[in-house]
Amino acid sequence: MPPFLFHIGRMKKLQIELNPATSKDVVLENIASSKQRQTPFIQLQQAHDKQVFICGNAPSIKSNIDKITGEVWAINGAYDYLIGQGIVADVHFLWDASELLLNYIENKNTKTRYLLASHCSPKLFDALEGYNVEIFHAEIGHDIECKEQPIFHGGCAGCTRAPFIAYGLGYRKIHILGADASYGEQSHINRDDSEVVDVDVMDVTLGGKTYKTAAWMAQQAYELPKIVNALKGAQLIVYGDGLFPHAAKMCGVHYEQLNKLGKI
Repeated sequence: MPPFLFHIGRMKKLQIELNPATSKDVVLENIASSKQRQTPFIQLQQAHDKQVFICGNAPSIKSNIDKITGEVWAINGAYDYLIGQGIVADVHFLWDASELLLNYIENKNTKTRYLLASHCSPKLFDALEGYNVEIFHAEIGHDIECKEQPIFHGGCAGCTRAPFIAYGLGYRKIHILGADASYGEQSHINRDDSEVVDVDVMDVTLGGKTYKTAAWMAQQAYELPKIVNALKGAQLIVYGDGLFPHAAKMCGVHYEQLNKLGKI
């Protein structure tokens, strides 16, 4: 498998730059805490023919939810949105170190498999005690030594990191929904962006199209060529009409344009 996906041993500098808001000390403490819990690590699997639908919580998820026909992975707040649509995600993917992730697990479900990064807050692990939880090591830009398990590389956001974990679990047909990386009326289906837009909004032109976005969102589109190159043998299918789907189209990724007649 390509070395960009994951490695075992001492972390190298992340090939896609990521500046985590959480300090190195907190990350180290969280990893040490997760190790003490003896929570099982995910196990690498051979390639198989199952499909995975990785769902972010960008607005276009509303118009593409009917495309889901396989296993569902929800990123952060997308889990609650899917619950509201009658879908209990097979996997809830959580990998930030911030305690804000506690806001995304209020609708815990025993049918869901929770995939947590080892650097997630101990409070998150406490809140999910008794549920089906597995962990993985994620490369996040700190020089951290974790020799006993794979360390997964990838993009800076849930929707661009989860495909690498899915790849490690054998998935080769990976659908990405709700990853716009740009503003419509908002950036996420469950967040008020009024203050963010006033401060951070910027225009990015790609292939003759201009999108309103912010640097932290535009980074996802910037990463995409490296992601496509790294996921050797995988088919990516991206849905939506924002900056990220447009970047996918330009990278030669299979691209499903937003079905405006299917809006919920």
